Amino acid sequence: MTELSTCPGCGNPVPRAATGRPARYCSPACCQRAYRARAATRPAPVAADTPATPAHRLADAASQSARAVADALASGTDPASALQAARAALADLARLAAARDATVVAKPVPSVSGRRRQAPPGPGPDPVVAWERVRPAPRRLEDGYRVARRSGDGRRYLLPPGSETPIGYVETDGTRWRARTLDHEPVELDAVDGSHARQADALAGLDLHHRTRSAAPKRGA
Repeated sequence: MTELSTCPGCGNPVPRAATGRPARYCSPACCQRAYRARAATRPAPVAADTPATPAHRLADAASQSARAVADALASGTDPASALQAARAALADLARLAAARDATVVAKPVPSVSGRRRQAPPGPGPDPVVAWERVRPAPRRLEDGYRVARRSGDGRRYLLPPGSETPIGYVETDGTRWRARTLDHEPVELDAVDGSHARQADALAGLDLHHRTRSAAPKRGA
């Protein structure tokens, strides 16, 4: 009679499967512990030149989860939890890619004087965007307004109460703030030479511009 195998992780007997490959570990918990122990003994990877961006962290999470799925399948244990983690990481990566595709990188365009200037910004963000960070707007705006940012984009988008669709954005050159609509139309209400000293002032000007346009009668009405 064949003896029952023992789990290398805890020493308990390993249940014998009716079909398929014999299991190596007695439970998914032991399989995960063994995987973490192997990972801890691997040599540290050479530092990459690329920064640890959110995309890189998600890619690492997806890779580790995929490895855990393979270990679970090899040991005959249930890979459901590892599969769920891998799917979640890949879905988050897909959302980051979709948000990135919504931004068109500005290319240098020769000016009349021969100097090179920046082309106008690309199209505004898709209404459904995975915002990287959302915070309440400055106090001078009404309650419910929020300021959102997204990965790889230095702009601050103004979200009205109850909506994820921005009414415009503000951006800075490091010194002054400028407000623009989603069509990249400059907003110069209460601005000095088209710009503001503070982000809060630029956001307030953008909000006032939006309210003024929304209240204006439509042509032909």
